[in-house]
Amino acid sequence: MAKAPRLSTADEFGALIRVRCQGCRTRRHYRPLDLIAVFDNIPVLDLAPRFRCQKCSSAEFVQAEIWLPWPNEWPGLEIRELVRVDTVRRPVWKDVKM
Repeated sequence: MAKAPRLSTADEFGALIRVRCQGCRTRRHYRPLDLIAVFDNIPVLDLAPRFRCQKCSSAEFVQAEIWLPWPNEWPGLEIRELVRVDTVRRPVWKDVKM
């Protein structure tokens, strides 16, 4: 049985990760190393449930795949780059009886 390819495998081949929303037909392209920084080195098939479409806010129609563009597709290709990862500090409280 073959294993599902991981994000590091896509990076080794110089591929991109294409995330598509089948609901509104939006496409985004990511570098695998940027996604590894956020999600660790998970299988590409496990990416889709972690995304929500920024255009229509749907999560049920999102698909993720490894995509290797042809040389003529690179010029003008829009790639989303990771700028930073923000950590949200949220206090958690509980009531204690004295």
